[in-house]
Amino acid sequence: MNYAIGDKNYTDTMDPKDLKSFYDGMRSGDTPKTSQVTPYQFTEFWTPLLEKKQPIIHIALGSGISGTWANAVSAADMLMQDHPDADIRVIDSTLASVGYGMLAILAADLRDCGSSADECQMQLEKVKSNINTLLYDRRPDLPLPQRQSQPHRHGHSPRIEHLADTQSRP
Repeated sequence: MNYAIGDKNYTDTMDPKDLKSFYDGMRSGDTPKTSQVTPYQFTEFWTPLLEKKQPIIHIALGSGISGTWANAVSAADMLMQDHPDADIRVIDSTLASVGYGMLAILAADLRDCGSSADECQMQLEKVKSNINTLLYDRRPDLPLPQRQSQPHRHGHSPRIEHLADTQSRP
C-alpha cells in the first residue's frame, strides 16, 4: 500500500520497524493518506511468485471503498496473457479494517494447513459474507446535529474516521 505523510511518499514494506515508525508518527499527530496499489505495482510484486509457479490469492480491500480490487483484476488479466498457466485469484473482500484482516489471517491459516488454492478461495468467499463490519461516518465538515450516526454496512462510506465495531453475523 502506498501512503503519504505530509509531502513524503512511502510504500508499506510490511517491515515491523516501518510499522512502529508509522504508528509513532500517528501518535505524535501525523495524518497519513493512502492511495491504491497500481496494476504495475501488482505485476512487479506477483511476477516473482509466478516464476516459482506459486498460486496467488489476493484479498483486496472492499471494492466499494477502494479501486484496488479493480487494479488487481487488471494486473491479473495482464499477467495471464504472459503466463497463461498462472493461478491468480483476486477476491473482493467487500470489507475494510478488522474484517479485511480476519480474511487475511484465515487465508494464511488455510495455506499453513495445506489447503489448496481452490479450497482457500471457496472458504474465503463463504466466510466473507458472515463478517459484518460496522463503520461510523463522523463528518467533521458538517455541524454536529447533521452528522450521520447510523452505521454503514459494507460499501462506500466517505471519510470514515473510526471503526466502531466488527462482529460476525449469526
